[in-house]
Amino acid sequence: MRTMKTMMTLGWLLLAGPGMAQDLVFKTGFENRFLVAGSVTGLSSSPLTLSLISVSGNETLAINNNGRFVFELPVLAGHAWRVEVATLPSQPQTQSCALSQNSGPALPVGGVDDVQVDCQVQAWEWDVMDWDQGGWQ
Repeated sequence: MRTMKTMMTLGWLLLAGPGMAQDLVFKTGFENRFLVAGSVTGLSSSPLTLSLISVSGNETLAINNNGRFVFELPVLAGHAWRVEVATLPSQPQTQSCALSQNSGPALPVGGVDDVQVDCQVQAWEWDVMDWDQGGWQ
């Protein structure tokens, strides 16, 4: 009985053809896609808006607190990607945010989870006649 089952299975595999399983793996939509994530520190006002730009598309993410963030858009492994600041928080304090580990020529298998966004409050330059600073408008 066992031999009969083995022979039937082998026969089905031969009839199915060698490319059957490979066709599923290489069809569009089955490529390796992974997420981009990181963390924000020093954010004292909100929202901070980040943009993920890749061949897979673009996504904008509003961040209101310090801590971890994850873009929902999966990016194709092996393709270029970058994260940029789209808008900075401006009220009640002007902030600047520096990015690190925020781009690459090829997204690695497994994705990226170490994008760093470090924000700081910008000091007002009262001795400079720039009336847009300090809430003057």
